[in-house]
Amino acid sequence: MPTDAALGFECARGREQAEFWAKAAQVAATNSATIYVLPGQGFVPLFGFYAICMARLQVTDLPSSQRTSLPSQCPVALLAQLARDDRAPKGTGDALVGHAIERIVEVSDAIGCIGIILDAQNAGLVSYYERLGFIPIGTSKNQTRRLFMGVHDARASVEAAR
Repeated sequence: MPTDAALGFECARGREQAEFWAKAAQVAATNSATIYVLPGQGFVPLFGFYAICMARLQVTDLPSSQRTSLPSQCPVALLAQLARDDRAPKGTGDALVGHAIERIVEVSDAIGCIGIILDAQNAGLVSYYERLGFIPIGTSKNQTRRLFMGVHDARASVEAAR
């Protein structure tokens, strides 16, 4: 798998993204996540990418209003490693998140999924994801802010975008 530098991918979080590409071949070989890529144009070969995989969440990590009749551990989709090239057109981040939510909603009934989690790397991203409908639910193992969107809210978001 090529590195960010080889792709000409420019992202403020460059080191983390380089690590992602280094692991991408392993992820693909083990089928532990699905990686989606938004091809670029001209001198920007790649506008952005994200990965999604299944995870589980302790019901106690959810706000009490979201815990109704759920088992102690709940299946969720993890939106992982979302990044956009700093030169990508305005709205690219929204398009990537929207595409991810749509993919997750499409399979949620078939695989059993109560929602989507993600880990925001900084306060600015927490605010961004809150504007999209995610709610903060705590701190993950690596001290990032974990956010959640229930599958019903995700489905409503997809329907509103159509």
